[in-house]
Amino acid sequence: MRAIFLATIAAIVAQPVIFILRFLLPMLALGADISAKDFFVFSLFSALFASPFAVGVGIPSLLLLRHFNRVSWQMLGLIGFIAAALPLAIYSWPEYPGSSSGGNWYGTPVHFVVDGQKTLYGWLSYAQNVLFFGVHGLAGGLAFFFVWRRWSEPNTSFNRDGLTPTH
Repeated sequence: MRAIFLATIAAIVAQPVIFILRFLLPMLALGADISAKDFFVFSLFSALFASPFAVGVGIPSLLLLRHFNRVSWQMLGLIGFIAAALPLAIYSWPEYPGSSSGGNWYGTPVHFVVDGQKTLYGWLSYAQNVLFFGVHGLAGGLAFFFVWRRWSEPNTSFNRDGLTPTH
């Protein structure tokens, strides 16, 4: 039980790290002024957003995979990726009847939607957002797996008899 609890915490804590690496550090590198309070709020928000996924998807997935003897870093990473990317992919599926929108694509003004139809940049933006959320899930799934494995396996620093340290 301790291993599952620690794995869940690791999956949640991984989210602010990914968020900081993806958004806040590039902003700082470009000279943005980000307060410690903003750092904390963004980190807290990403951890709170990830918590239901770690508890509601991570734990049941681990238990189910364990039941079928299929626990692996690949499986938990894939489940994390899908669990994070799929809701965004469905929720933000591009349907914009009669509307148009544009924005900035890495420094270039572009149209994302023209007369209700996604443009190439619209599709690229959609795919990038889905992929980004999937990476959050992948990181959480991998953190979950490696911490769970570390704390659930027996100590391997002992000899085969399990009693004497290997020196």
